[in-house]
Amino acid sequence: MILASLLLALAARFPVSLLPEFEAAPPARTSLRGMLRVQVEPFGDAFLVVSSHEYIYWWNRYAMIVSADGEPLLPEAIDLGYGAVGNTGIATNGQTALIVSGANGYLSGVLLDRSGAARTIEIHKLSHAPFSPRDNGGSPDVIWDGTQFLVISTLEVPNGSALKRVPILTRVSESGSILENDIPGGIDAALAVARNRITILGSSREFQMLNGTSLGEITTLPENESLADLAAGDDGFLVLATRGESELRAYHLDAAGRRDRAPFSLPRQSGTSSVAWDGNAWLVTNGSGAVLRVTSDGTLLDTITGAPATLVASNGTASIVINGADPVRTARLGSTQQHEINISRIERTQPVLAGDAVIWKDERGIWRNTIGSNTPQLFAENITQFRDAASGATGTL
Repeated sequence: MILASLLLALAARFPVSLLPEFEAAPPARTSLRGMLRVQVEPFGDAFLVVSSHEYIYWWNRYAMIVSADGEPLLPEAIDLGYGAVGNTGIATNGQTALIVSGANGYLSGVLLDRSGAARTIEIHKLSHAPFSPRDNGGSPDVIWDGTQFLVISTLEVPNGSALKRVPILTRVSESGSILENDIPGGIDAALAVARNRITILGSSREFQMLNGTSLGEITTLPENESLADLAAGDDGFLVLATRGESELRAYHLDAAGRRDRAPFSLPRQSGTSSVAWDGNAWLVTNGSGAVLRVTSDGTLLDTITGAPATLVASNGTASIVINGADPVRTARLGSTQQHEINISRIERTQPVLAGDAVIWKDERGIWRNTIGSNTPQLFAENITQFRDAASGATGTL
C-alpha cells in the first residue's frame, strides 16, 4: 500500500509526455441498472421522470420525458450529472423544469425544456469552510409557485462544537436567474408542493404553510406517523403520512394551506406511498400495486388496477404510474402496457498513466482518476494536462 502510494506520488510529478498511454476503444453505451430512487412530475401534457443511480459516493441522475401513455419521448435519458446521495428536487411550470441537488458545499440545478435541452445553473456558491457546507446531506427540494421557482434547502452553521442546520429558501426565475438567496425557510423540509403562491413544506413529522416567503404555523404529526408525500389539487392540498405498516393517514388543507377537516385513514401495504390530484379526486399508491381514488373527505371512489404502480402522477387530464426503479417502467393509469425507459451512459476510456493510477473521461466529459481499489475521485496531484489516447483531446485537471 505504501509502495503504491509512493509510485502514485512519483507519477504525479512526471511530465505528461513521459507517462505511458494505451489506446482505448471508441466509447460505447452501457445500460444502467441499480436505480435506487425514481421521481415523477407533470410536464405540461407530458411527464418528467428522474431516476438516481448509485455511483460510489454520489448518485448519477437521469431524466426522461414521457407521454401521457408513459411512452419515452427521447431516444435516451438525459444525464443530469452527479449529486449527493439523498433527495433530488423537481418542479415544472409546464414548459421549463428545474431539478436541484446539493453536495460538497454547494447547491446546483439543471434547467430542462420540453425538447430535452439542459443547462446547469449554480444556486449556491461554496461560501463556507469545508467543515460547514451547504446541503451536506443532499436533501433540497424545489417548487413552482405560479410565478417563480422556490428552492428549499439548508445552511449548516457552527453551533458550539457541532453544526446546526438552518433551513433557507432561494428564489429562482424561470430563466434560471437567482432573484434572492438565504431567505429564512421555516422547518427543515425535504418535500414541498405549491399552488397559486401557497406552498406546503414537509419534513419527516411536520408540515408548514408558506405564503410567498411568509411562514405560517407548524403542524406536528403524531409520534407514530411519518410524512410520505404531498400533493396540490383544485380544492387545496393533501398531506399523506404512514402510520405503521398497515395504515395511511391523510390530512386535507384548504387552498390557503389550513387544515379544514378531520384526517382520514386508508389501507397500506409495505412500500412507497404517493399522492396526486387527477382533476377531480386524489390518486394514492399504498404499496399494493393498485391506485386508490378518493375524495377529500376520504370516500373511496375506485381501486384502479393495471400495470403495477409504485408512484402515481397526474397533470389533471392524464395520469401515469411508475413501476419500480430497476428498470424504470411507466404506463398510463389503468393500462397494462408498460414502457421501459432506456437509461444508459457512455463507457469511459482508460488511458493508463502510471501504476494503478488510471485517468479517464467520465460521461459528462470531466477528467477523473482511479486509484488501486477502483474508487473514482478527482485527480488532485500535480499533473495538470494530458492527452486522451482514444481521441487525442487534451484534458486539464
